[in-house]
Amino acid sequence: MMQDLSKKISYLNLRKKLWKSKPYHFYIKMYDQFLLAFLNRNKSGIRLIFINGMRRSGNHYLIKTLMESANATVLFYNNLKPHSDIPTVIGGTETKIKTKKKILVILGYEDLSIADFNSSCNLMLDHSFKDINYTKLIICRDVRNVMASRLNHAHMSYDLNTKHDIQIYTKNLWLNHHNTLLDDIYRIRYGYLQEDLKNINLKPFYINELQRNNKVSNRYGGGSSFTSNDFTERFKKFKGREDYEYLIKDLQVLDAEIHKTNWED
Repeated sequence: MMQDLSKKISYLNLRKKLWKSKPYHFYIKMYDQFLLAFLNRNKSGIRLIFINGMRRSGNHYLIKTLMESANATVLFYNNLKPHSDIPTVIGGTETKIKTKKKILVILGYEDLSIADFNSSCNLMLDHSFKDINYTKLIICRDVRNVMASRLNHAHMSYDLNTKHDIQIYTKNLWLNHHNTLLDDIYRIRYGYLQEDLKNINLKPFYINELQRNNKVSNRYGGGSSFTSNDFTERFKKFKGREDYEYLIKDLQVLDAEIHKTNWED
């Protein structure tokens, strides 16, 4: 099955030109229609997993783990827009082909509040995936490393450094994901991913045994920006910086309660 062509192009400026071109828009439209037709022809075998999380919280690590563990064809739609009733490949997509009889569709959202995530899921279920078995996951990461990773990200760091409203929004989003959960949404902690997933019955979603994902991927839509395995150490690079210290301020108690963070480190 086709992959997002933009991922095959190494240079960002060339990718940006491609994204704006008419041929690419036509390709996206055709690819969307192709995948939707594939799903419509095989609806009896479809299962859905909805995933939401803050950017840099390990969304793609969770998704890659599920993709590698599934004994099924997997379609992953990345970075979907909220409140849309039809999935689209415009945010990136990845596929794993195994069998047409079993199809796991993973619908990924980023930086949505719990309320927006839930309403976006329900809109999909009411329109594109009626009567399909589903589950909803939200991935959460300890405040030290998620804030450090956002500050380390080229496109996020400027706003986090200069815009107080963005800082407040980011803190409130972390709080929302840790304080608010609905009955049908499972929280997955980045540092306890395997443990938390094992507490969920994933067999209806073609996952009988979880596979550990030790890959580090740097390409767009593919995952982490790490070039080593120091996933829990990034915060040390930012300790003492005013912007970082503000982002973690007053969140330590809840963080320690949920993520078992040792704040003496």
